[in-house]
Amino acid sequence: QALGYALWFAGLWALLKLRYDQPFWRSMGWRVPWPRMGVTLLLGPVLVLVVVALGGMMRTPVVDNSIQQLLRDRWSVVLVGVFAVTAGPLAEELMFRGFLQPVAMRSLGAWAGVALASAPFALLHGPQYQWSWQHIALLFLASCTFGVVRWRTNSTAASTLVHASYNLTFYLGYLLQRKDLLN
Repeated sequence: QALGYALWFAGLWALLKLRYDQPFWRSMGWRVPWPRMGVTLLLGPVLVLVVVALGGMMRTPVVDNSIQQLLRDRWSVVLVGVFAVTAGPLAEELMFRGFLQPVAMRSLGAWAGVALASAPFALLHGPQYQWSWQHIALLFLASCTFGVVRWRTNSTAASTLVHASYNLTFYLGYLLQRKDLLN
């Protein structure tokens, strides 16, 4: 997956630089600081609480997903956690909120653009959750939240922070349930 992200971004960087002579990070909407930075830091954990509550109401099935299968020893737990909280959110936010969402918003308007960028994000994670419609719906909701953050702050850095803190909250919750992996 990391190799796929690297190839995608190398191609995107080349397109922006060679064809349009534009800087990569600014073109992707990477802006720091952004309005209400403290609020965005807290939004990830709050979103986790909302997703968990909605998941319970929707009777979301427990699935043995591919990430849990990777978490068999201490080193895999650390590597998956680092990727899930750093490179994963960064790559996904640049792809969906830095590239796709602005194009969709210019063509369709803000709300439709957020939704259009959120649908492939949710579907990308579909195989991981055995295509459970409940998981896909919750991922779509989380993705829309990331998209609204990107739209309202005009910063992909902000949506990346929310996404990373969202993943970190789930990761820490998983570790608290599976203390045996860290011993």
